[in-house]
Amino acid sequence: MRRKQSKTKKKNILGRAYGFGLIFVIVSIVFLKMYQMFTVDLIMKDMMTLRQQKIKLESETARLETEVSRLKNIDRIGEIARTKLNMIRNKEERPVLVLKDYEQMKKLAQKYSVQKKTLNLAGVQ
Repeated sequence: MRRKQSKTKKKNILGRAYGFGLIFVIVSIVFLKMYQMFTVDLIMKDMMTLRQQKIKLESETARLETEVSRLKNIDRIGEIARTKLNMIRNKEERPVLVLKDYEQMKKLAQKYSVQKKTLNLAGVQ
């Protein structure tokens, strides 16, 4: 009879161990599933924040590109040159002198030197 009781005790102990092991496994699975869902939720919140930041940066980039186009407009630059820097646009063509020889250049230099004007002669040595 003792053998039956010891076998029964061993079965009860073994059954309890399997039961506790099974409960531990189930609790572990539930815990891991909750941890996974929590982590996914955090990642989704971060992703939404990053999407909003991306939309904001794209909007800012478009605004800055528009601002650059406006600032580099040639008409705007000309207006600033005239109003703030007192520059004027020279619309008349400048005469170009073509001298065939050095003597002709000297005659012109003498003619203008009498009137106290100086000539800027490019390329003459």
